[in-house]
Amino acid sequence: MATPATSEMTVSYRLATEADREALRGALLRYFYPEEGVNTCYNGSPEVAPDDVDFYVNLITEGCTTLAIEDGTGQIVGFCAGGMLNGDEAQNMAQLAQTTETEKFADILRFLAFMAKQANIAERYGVSNIYYMYGVGVDHRYRQRSVASALMEQQFELARKLGAAVAYGDTTGVKSAGMCKKLGMEIVYSIAYNDYR
Repeated sequence: MATPATSEMTVSYRLATEADREALRGALLRYFYPEEGVNTCYNGSPEVAPDDVDFYVNLITEGCTTLAIEDGTGQIVGFCAGGMLNGDEAQNMAQLAQTTETEKFADILRFLAFMAKQANIAERYGVSNIYYMYGVGVDHRYRQRSVASALMEQQFELARKLGAAVAYGDTTGVKSAGMCKKLGMEIVYSIAYNDYR
């Protein structure tokens, strides 16, 4: 059981390593998936697709998953996963949807492929070096303390170091969209999930 965060509790930030795989899996299940919009509104079933979790955990191998670690306990209290895109993201997600284990994750990937196609980042900005932020999540005890913003800023820095001309991501909540706007990001496409279905 986690204890409530106090103003004295601090976090440190670092890149995830292979040793963080199971701790990240636990963090995703504890505070990301229970509130992630597409997961919770999917046909009335908030159950998490195991292959969706595996996808996020496997992003560690990209070397661009940043973690917020609670000082003193070493517990992961926030994460942001990103990476450089290879080719047409809409096409890549649609192809991945054909090989997933669960229909739920396949449907989510098809939705994200639809979003990527509509946003059309490469053509919209005339670039090919694109960095994508797959997701950000923060433990409830650390919300409203700029942890997610700090994780996103680290993603922007990684994107710069990797030579990305643009960094982008999809948001599934009003709060995360507001945070992205405060960080200088712009909305290039928006649709209600129910309108997509």
